[in-house]
Amino acid sequence: MKINCPKIGGRTVKTVLAVYLCLLIGIVRKSDTAFYAAMLCIQRTAEDSLREAFNREVATIIGGAFGILYKDWIK
Repeated sequence: MKINCPKIGGRTVKTVLAVYLCLLIGIVRKSDTAFYAAMLCIQRTAEDSLREAFNREVATIIGGAFGILYKDWIK
C-alpha cells in the first residue's frame, strides 16, 4: 500500500518558521497574542509580507492615536 503525502511548499515552511519564532517571542515576553502576528502577516512573497506587516503597524499606530484622543475627549 502506497501512501501519497502532500508536498510541502515554501509558503508552508515560511508560515511554520514565522509561527514558531512568534511563539518563542511570546513565551519570552509572557504574551498570548504574539502567536497570531505571524499568521496574519504571511503572504506569498517576502516583499508582500513586509508590506502587510508595515500596513498593520501603521494602522495600529493610527488606531492607538484615535483611541487616546477619544478617551481624552470623553473626559
